[in-house]
Amino acid sequence: MILIASQPFDVHAHDVFTTLNRHGVPASLFYLSQYPSMAKQSIQISNHDAFSFKHTDAIMPDIEFDRVSCVWMRRGWFTLPHVLDIDARDRNYIFGINRHYSGYFWRNMSVGLKGVKSWVNDPLAASQAENKINQLMLASRMGFQIPDTLITNDKDDTILFQRQIGAPIICKPFYPKLWHEKKVYISYSHMFSSAEEIEAIDAEAFCAQPVILQRYIPKSYEIRYTVFGEHHTCVKILSQESESGKIDWRQSGPTDLKIELIEPHKNLRKFVLSYMKALGIEFACFDFIVDSDGEYFFLEVNQAGQFLWIEAEIPETRLLQKFCNFLIEKAELPGFQVEATLQNPGQSDAHTDLRSTDQKCVDIEMYTR
Repeated sequence: MILIASQPFDVHAHDVFTTLNRHGVPASLFYLSQYPSMAKQSIQISNHDAFSFKHTDAIMPDIEFDRVSCVWMRRGWFTLPHVLDIDARDRNYIFGINRHYSGYFWRNMSVGLKGVKSWVNDPLAASQAENKINQLMLASRMGFQIPDTLITNDKDDTILFQRQIGAPIICKPFYPKLWHEKKVYISYSHMFSSAEEIEAIDAEAFCAQPVILQRYIPKSYEIRYTVFGEHHTCVKILSQESESGKIDWRQSGPTDLKIELIEPHKNLRKFVLSYMKALGIEFACFDFIVDSDGEYFFLEVNQAGQFLWIEAEIPETRLLQKFCNFLIEKAELPGFQVEATLQNPGQSDAHTDLRSTDQKCVDIEMYTR
């Protein structure tokens, strides 16, 4: 059986599960976001390496974990909402205990669930792959160009960095931030054109968290490179033709961004394969910049990135079908094959569309493209 670890309203998880289900492939959705207020878990450990796990969910059906042969770690994390009706004085402590438990959950499962033949991706490797500092250092160590980078919460160092570079710098959060008002807003990249702009920021606010600062590289176009198993899909993103996407193409609306399917350069393909091998992952979405001189720059890799938006624009990529068959192969389920998929992948009714004309108000799933 294929286990899809995700969150409610995740279009990718829903579409893959629905496609597998329609073809008779044994698969289950597993939502950790229900824990602990709407779900209960028990892990039993005995002598002679005996291990059993039970998860009882108020909404989803029970799962036979001893039948699981492949786990797709799509969005397999705990959200840890406010738990039950707990005294406010105890809430931070309870939250800390649950955060500690959840932090080791998948590492424990990767050891305990002995019937699992394949993880997409392995929990420990996935954790390492999410480390943006490690991503940049690894790319640089492998000889691939990266933008000059500073990671800091020091306003003075940021001003010095900008002046040393003598060019605009891009400020990026470590992770996107969603917040809800009347709309859903998200933090994206921001460009500082001068040191004076940085000086105008309150120093105390600046030091509240580290940010990633990089030299702004004028782009010819960008590349999204998706890899799983033997399947390579490389698209050129014409971000400079989108007024809202010139700095960060993710800010473009779904009708404002043009992409083209291209064949990756052999050196780029070689780098991607070597990079994934070094991280120990089997699925990844890479982002690159190509400047006006044709030079490639590595930006980041998302080991749980989205790909159905590409098929929505270029149906012949058939990424949903290919990915389902990839999971079937990893689960070692002979006799199953996905021949056809949903008509509009990535646009499932299970998804709540929150787009608006305000470019800061985005689809709840778009932010991790």
